[in-house]
This record gives sequence, structure tokens and C-alpha cells, in this order.
Amino acid sequence: MKKIEVFGKIKKIYFKYSQYYQLINYLFKHRKTKIVDISEDLMFSVSYCYKLLEYIKRVFVTQKIPISVKKNADWIHISGTEACIRMYHYLFELMACDTYLNNSFISIKDPVSENYDAMDTTRAKHQLMFSIMENAISQGYFVENVETHDLELLNCMENVHDSLPIIEKLPLKNTDTINKELVYYSFWGFLFIPEFISCLLYTS
Repeated sequence: MKKIEVFGKIKKIYFKYSQYYQLINYLFKHRKTKIVDISEDLMFSVSYCYKLLEYIKRVFVTQKIPISVKKNADWIHISGTEACIRMYHYLFELMACDTYLNNSFISIKDPVSENYDAMDTTRAKHQLMFSIMENAISQGYFVENVETHDLELLNCMENVHDSLPIIEKLPLKNTDTINKELVYYSFWGFLFIPEFISCLLYTS
């Protein structure tokens, strides 16, 4: 089966009109629901809901996403580890949809520390983080096909405790803003590139 690159060519119209996206996001939000409710809420026929569900199952298998869609009597539910479900829900809804529909980068409401808040995007950060998102799903955490400047930023993240390399690459001068950016990069590095955690464990 040809690999389905859901995030290969993201366009705003996809997230706005894609029935697939509407259903997969619905499943992530509700976790467990009835096919009748899906049909009524999304205004799809029951038969079309089943067709989309089969497609979503194939996507999860093809992209090796450790989440499954299961049917039990009238109920449809997604199954997988809580951390995994939350991560992919976040990828699908916030990073993908909100970023590309609203033309502004996502913001997490203080999940890391008090220093983190909503920040405006920079072109480099936007490209880098989208690349991490895309490859985390489709290629298993390997970042490629991005500009040299973005890869330099990524390489700096390998030494997150040594913040100077990152600071030198960021087009920022305000100390407070820089500190927030460092929290931001550290968070994404550890969340989407687990090799960083392994390396730090071995060296500590």
C-alpha cells in the first residue's frame, strides 16, 4: 500500500473541508461515541461514517500510529495509551488546523512553566516545528527537507542545557523573550524527539 502522507502537502482548504479531518478530530475529542451521534453532529450518512472510519484505520496502520479505532455494538472508540492519544490529538487539532487556518502559530497554555506564554511565530520556528510535527507522524522523528538555518536550530537543540547556540540562531535580543523561546524549544525537543532524552540519560 502506498504510504499516505496526510501532512505531506497541508493546505488550509484541506482542514476546512476534509471530512476525514473532521471525523478524526471528532474521535480524538470524544474518544468514545455512537455512530449515530457522529452522523448527526458531522452531518454525514451512517454508511459514509463507516467508510471514513475504515480509511482512518488504514491511515493509522500505514503511518504506524499506535492508536486503533474499535467498534463495540453501537459504540465507536479509539484505543491506545493516553499520552499517545493526547499527542496525536494535539498534532491534528492544534498544530495542524489552528496553525494553518488562523495564520498564527499555536500556543500552549502554560504547560511547561510559568515562563511560557503565547508567542508570535518566526519563519524559522514555524518551518522547524512543522517539520518536526510532520516527520514525527510520517517518518518517525527524523527531520529533513528543511532549510539549512532551520536544521542549525534543530542541531542546537541537542544541547538544550547549553543555551548559547540556540540564542545565537534566534533573531531576538530581548532577554525575557529569549528565555521564553528557550523553554519553547526545549519543550518541543523533548516531546517530539525522544532521542534527546535518551542521550541525556546516558550522559548524566
